[in-house]
Amino acid sequence: MLLVAFCLWWGMSHLGPLTRENHIFHARYWSGVMLLVVVAVVLALWDMMAEIKHIREDVDNLTKESIQDLEHRIVEFHRQEKMAKKEKG
Repeated sequence: MLLVAFCLWWGMSHLGPLTRENHIFHARYWSGVMLLVVVAVVLALWDMMAEIKHIREDVDNLTKESIQDLEHRIVEFHRQEKMAKKEKG
């Protein structure tokens, strides 16, 4: 945004003498441009935050599934151990 502001300042300062109406027109025009830039940045940040939230939910779901799978494997391992002990004993 600083680069845009510098370009605007440089462009406005090298236009030569302007009437009051032209100054008002340029100020409104560039204010509108800056507003559009700010809106675009806000929308991009909003979209990025929504995507991060979605990724976190996916990771949480995968983590829960992995934990459940590990618990199932541990229970199955203990069952097999008990069966092996009964067969030996």
